[in-house]
Amino acid sequence: MIKKYLSTSIIAGLALFTVSCGSEKAADATKKDATKAATEVKKQTPQVKPKAVEATGNAKFEFENTVWNFGDITQGESVSHVFKFKNTGTEPLIISNAKGSCGCTVPTYTRTPIAPGESGELNVTFNSRGKLNKQMKTVTITANTTPNITRLRVEGNIAAAKPAAKK
Repeated sequence: MIKKYLSTSIIAGLALFTVSCGSEKAADATKKDATKAATEVKKQTPQVKPKAVEATGNAKFEFENTVWNFGDITQGESVSHVFKFKNTGTEPLIISNAKGSCGCTVPTYTRTPIAPGESGELNVTFNSRGKLNKQMKTVTITANTTPNITRLRVEGNIAAAKPAAKK
């Protein structure tokens, strides 16, 4: 009798093992199909990477000014400036990235291609919190120009904030 229960238990265990292995194989097959589909979509989706924006020489920045002096401000103030430019090249100008040299200098820019002869803007906000004295910051732009890196400069002087008057 014990042999009968033991054999039945072994057969049931093997059956369960076989079924569960089969479902893992099915799950693996489904996972492989999903991975394959995702890979195909990735191959078909073009991505713009800074390295992909090659300098072709056919798009060109012409800035009204490349240096902005915000003058004298008090520590803690934020100031902004719009750098205006024109595409004097023969193909659409595409900015792929604009980055400040530190977190206190934040650029925002035209994200659509700028057609030849058209204008665009790059707005830079400088936050003087925690800064004192003369400051010089850089904004680095990556675009499909020659050269593909353009630098703008933000500078000025920051005076210490006056302590609040005692009452």
